[in-house]
Amino acid sequence: TVPGGVKTLTVTVPTTSDDVYEGAETFTLSASTTNTAVTTTDTGTGTIKDDGTAPDGNDEGSGQDNDKPTLTINDATTEEGSAAVFTVSLSNALEADLPLRLTLGTGGANSAEAGDVGTMVVTYTVGGTTYTLTPVDGVYTVPGGVKTLTVTVPTTSDDVYEGSETFTLSASTTNTAVTTTDTGTGTIKDDGTAPDGNDEGSGQDNDKPTLTINDATTEEGSAAVFTVSLSNALEADLPLRLTLGTGGANSAEAGDVGTMVVTYTVGGTTYTLTPVDGVYTVPGGVKTLTVTVPTTSDDVYEGAETFTLSASTTNPAVTTTDTGTGSISDDGLGVDGNDAGSGVDDDRPTLTVSGLKDVSEGSYAVYTVTLSRGAEAPLDLALNLVDVTTQVEDHTALMWVYTNPADPTGSRLTVSNGQVQLPAGVTQLWVAVETHHDLPRMLEGAEDLRLTASFVAPALRYANRVSGAERTGASASDVSVIVDDGTGKVYGPNGVDTGETPDDDTPTPPPPPKAADPAPAPNAEPAPVAEQPRAPLPLFNSALQPASQRQGPDLNSQPIGDILTSNSGFRIVVNEAASPGLNLYRGITDQFVQENSPGAKVNLPADAFVHSDENAVVKLEAKQADNSSLPSWVRFDAATGSFEVTPPATFRGKLDLKVIARDDKGNEATALFRLFVGEPTEPVETKPQSRQGLSEKLRQAAKRAPMAAPEVVLQRVSAPVPAPVAG
Repeated sequence: TVPGGVKTLTVTVPTTSDDVYEGAETFTLSASTTNTAVTTTDTGTGTIKDDGTAPDGNDEGSGQDNDKPTLTINDATTEEGSAAVFTVSLSNALEADLPLRLTLGTGGANSAEAGDVGTMVVTYTVGGTTYTLTPVDGVYTVPGGVKTLTVTVPTTSDDVYEGSETFTLSASTTNTAVTTTDTGTGTIKDDGTAPDGNDEGSGQDNDKPTLTINDATTEEGSAAVFTVSLSNALEADLPLRLTLGTGGANSAEAGDVGTMVVTYTVGGTTYTLTPVDGVYTVPGGVKTLTVTVPTTSDDVYEGAETFTLSASTTNPAVTTTDTGTGSISDDGLGVDGNDAGSGVDDDRPTLTVSGLKDVSEGSYAVYTVTLSRGAEAPLDLALNLVDVTTQVEDHTALMWVYTNPADPTGSRLTVSNGQVQLPAGVTQLWVAVETHHDLPRMLEGAEDLRLTASFVAPALRYANRVSGAERTGASASDVSVIVDDGTGKVYGPNGVDTGETPDDDTPTPPPPPKAADPAPAPNAEPAPVAEQPRAPLPLFNSALQPASQRQGPDLNSQPIGDILTSNSGFRIVVNEAASPGLNLYRGITDQFVQENSPGAKVNLPADAFVHSDENAVVKLEAKQADNSSLPSWVRFDAATGSFEVTPPATFRGKLDLKVIARDDKGNEATALFRLFVGEPTEPVETKPQSRQGLSEKLRQAAKRAPMAAPEVVLQRVSAPVPAPVAG
């Protein structure tokens, strides 16, 4: 009720504030009355603005109300293979639907490529329910009231390290109420630093490659082939420094390897990389390089040699580097490689031994040991002397080993336990062994002393380089021949003939007996009867009657010299000038018995021992050289000094035997000899051995004229023999 007289009313209509952009909204205020005096009515229009264009009103806040929304898109980071999730936000909701174009950007300023991302999925949630928007020509219609969209962009997993890759999500709209747009940046990581996402696998995606280099083995002269591998390819080129290592901890030297060749293969085509300042540029996408390192062939045995191939890079994506070891073999153990020759390289040296064949007894037997090629490192050789037809007393056990005949003393090598170390590079050495004169002197004929040289290291000695069968040339032997008949040469330890008179133990025959003076012419007076001269005692002589007269020579049945010991024991020669008591004299030579020869006889010579007392009683005992008893098939008669040998049908070889002589005063002497079973059937004197069998030697002695006594054996003559008296 408007009081009379009032012409103006003010009508204040409050509006409701919200955060929804509605644009300009109108409402009306209409007036009507029943008073007929007011003939017209009217309607006024109220406009509510929330776009910031209306003046600030009487609300509590200051400033014009502006509900026009701004649009923002956050950035998103994901591991490769999981989805990047963006949030598209409106600062205020719109009352009306919003046409919104969302666009993914790759390439150009973005490092991600189109194939790195998939099709985005756009959703929103209202009342706990999620709805998916479907675009029409790339435009999504966002329902009014919706302030937030979730945009999920899947990424593509691969095995190529690309580093951080970026792409964009942009939003635009034709609704002028949304005056701002935005672009969010998506980052795809494959270096293990992004959180595990929604991919199928567990754990963070990490495509950062590791680098490995395999080891390589080659025969000398062929190439060692290494493979340099990246666990994952890189999208970008990789600078890679490759370095060969020799010397130091590596046994190979710089000259043992050549210049490496680096290649890679793509699509069946092989490309060669050329280094710049030692750095090779590996194209992106390449995971494998082949590095070929040639090796140098030589004729020196070096054994297994090693060198290294190392790789390094300035690219931090490759966090690991590696070193491969190359092994060069020249011992025949490798595989035939790409060298020009066929067969596996084997530089292992072989041995030969050569002995002198005319060594005068008492000088040096010298052997030349030759290696087919030198070695880079010192080599151990085993040296072994073997008495073939010599006896241990015929030479020293000491070997003089040297490498320079011009300076045997200065180049002498130390022999320890039968082994000597040959210096690196040396291909020859000489071994000198001093031989002994016989005392008393005795003609033995040619005697063989064998030297065997062999490698000690299993790699050089055995065919399989470990054990078992020896390889060909791993050992060698030869004999030096020692002669005492005046035909030899007197060698010094350097193997050079000294020009001295050679040893000659050939017996000197006794002078013929002096003829008796002729008797004087008879006188008228009766001539006195001439005193008959006493026959001279026989000289010492070991000759026997020919063996054909009896089964084996029996030296006890006939004197071998002028005096023998008591017949109460085994009788041996007596020499008062010899060392007092019982001593070894001529000893016993090696004996030979044919196979399947039952009851073969071997008789002990009376001059094997010597005694200074003719009344001595000597007893004999026989054993094996190691003091064990004689085998059952060898019987020894101590009274006669006779061996009876019946070898088993399966036995072929030798026995080392000794005969021990003891006298009645406890003196003792020992003679060693070898009994061979299974020698060839030709006569002993034609055999390769220079020492004759005892039986044959005695048979030959029986055929010779009596010899002069050895120098140390004296004749026993009871009185001077007077010359015949005439008459």
